[in-house]
Order: sequence, then C-alpha cells, then structure tokens
Amino acid sequence: MNRLRAAFRGRRGAVLSVSLVVWALALFDLTLLPRVSSQYLETLPAKRLANATVQPGSVLVTSTDPAAPADLWILSRHGAATRVVGVPLPHVHNRRGARDRTFATRMRVTLRDLEGTPIDVEDWTGAEPALFVISSPRRSPSLRLLSLQTGRRLLKSRVPIPPQLSDRRDFFVARWSGPRPDLFVIDRDVYRRRPPSHRPWAIRVYSGESGFKAVAFETTIRRWLSKRLSQGDFWLDVGTRRQPKPGLVLVTKGRTGTDQTEIHVLSGDSGFRRFTLHTGTELPDQIGLSRPFVFRSERRGGSVLMVQIRHGRLSLVPLPLP
Repeated sequence: MNRLRAAFRGRRGAVLSVSLVVWALALFDLTLLPRVSSQYLETLPAKRLANATVQPGSVLVTSTDPAAPADLWILSRHGAATRVVGVPLPHVHNRRGARDRTFATRMRVTLRDLEGTPIDVEDWTGAEPALFVISSPRRSPSLRLLSLQTGRRLLKSRVPIPPQLSDRRDFFVARWSGPRPDLFVIDRDVYRRRPPSHRPWAIRVYSGESGFKAVAFETTIRRWLSKRLSQGDFWLDVGTRRQPKPGLVLVTKGRTGTDQTEIHVLSGDSGFRRFTLHTGTELPDQIGLSRPFVFRSERRGGSVLMVQIRHGRLSLVPLPLP
C-alpha cells in the first residue's frame, strides 16, 4: 500500500510538473503558437513625399483617429526646423488595396524653433492634427500641443509626473477615456545596471480632457512579469487592437529563443495584467537596432509595421495581427 501511495504521489507530481512547464511555454515560448505572415507593402521613395528626404533619425508615428488626414506621420529635424509629413496608408489586411493604392502626401508642414522632443501627432478637438512635444522628460515634464494647420500653440501643460527613477521613460499618445487623446507614460528598467533593479514597470495615463493634469489610470505591472520583461529588450508602442482600450505592444529587438521577431500585446482592457497575443513572425530576429516599428490600429486586430530607412527611402513590412 505504501508503494502504491508513493507511486501515485510521484505520478501526480510528475503530471503537475509537466502541466506547469506546458503553461509556462504557452505563455513565453512562441514555438507553440502560429507565426504571423509578413506582407511587403512598398518602399516610399523620397519624391513621393513632396521632395522630403526621410532622415535616418526621423521619428515615425501613426494616428489612432480613423478620421485623421493621414495614418503615418514622419517627423524629421533639420537644424532648428522640424518637418512633419503625413502619408495615408492602405489597409494592410486588404492585399489588393495595398498593391493598388499609391502613397500621396496629405500634409507637409515645417515648424521653426521647436523646443523639446516631438512624440506624436493626433487630432485635437477643434484644431484637427496637432503635434505633441515633450520637454524635460525625466523631471517635471512640460507638454505642448502645436496645430499643424496654423502653427499656433493649442495647449501648454506641466504634467505632474514623478521624477524618473527607472532606466527608461517612454511617452505615447492614444485615446483611453474620452474624445481627446491622452498621454501614456511608461517607466521601465532593462536590467543593465549592476546590481540589477527589481522595480516593476509603471504605466500612467494622463487625461487630455483635464489638460493632462489628472491621472485617468495608473498601475504597475506585476513584479514577476516586470522582471521577465526587463530581462528582454523591446520596442514599445501603444495602440488599440480592438475596442475599447488601447494596449501595450512589445516587439523584440534582440536575439530570441525562436530566432524570430516576436510580438506581444499586453491588454489595456485587463488593466495591463494579461496578454492577449504572443506570436512569432516570419522576420528573422537579426533585423538591426535601426529598424523599429509602428503600430496601426485596425478593426481586425491591428498591424505592426516594421520600419527601415536607407538613403532617404522608407521601407515598411506590415504584419497583420490576428
């Protein structure tokens, strides 16, 4: 009887161990999940962008407002001037549309003496496209909104963000709680310091309706998950895959266990407590640190657009997400 009891316990322990391993792999090992197929969209020659050459250090952002005059915005610095070019993109899930539709510049604006770092372009109520510019990001940041139609300042606000203690601080603009876009602030560690920090990732959303004075949402990612994420290296973006809340999109930028570029989406609907997508792609992981991505919100799950700029030409490789 004792031998049978010991054998049963051993078997039950083995089954439990195997189950835990399978769940862990399902959560973090993308070899168990289907891969996303890439669709080569097109290379945008500089002449199609109203003679605006895309510089290697340009910032690329996508609008979350479907009524915006452009989907892709290219922000380039030229000395004291900042050039903003808006380009509409075809729907990535529609292959025929991606082939037939040409890229025509919808808007081109040059702003002088711009203080701060441009972080996004979104439609602002009553002013259409507005450029969001952040200054002093580490301590007491100031956010300014500039109209791309007139060049005038729409808003200047001191955002009440705590001093930065983490390794990195990222800013994004998306709609969380109201008709006006909100400011997302993400503080994260990357475990490059010695000894490593175990501080959890922090996500704060400042309401655009309040002039970015009030916090619409605040949370920290669970400590064990923050530790796991900090051990990797990701590009980040915020976007809405499906209504109502935008999520945090993470794309691996370094070497992975699957030898593929991997995509993870941390759900905003769950308060950033669970993932709604773990998937690999057809892209190899050796894509270089100069090739980030932008996320485009769509009704069918959204798309990750991998970006590469060479000799003033912008290449986009869309990855439609399920």
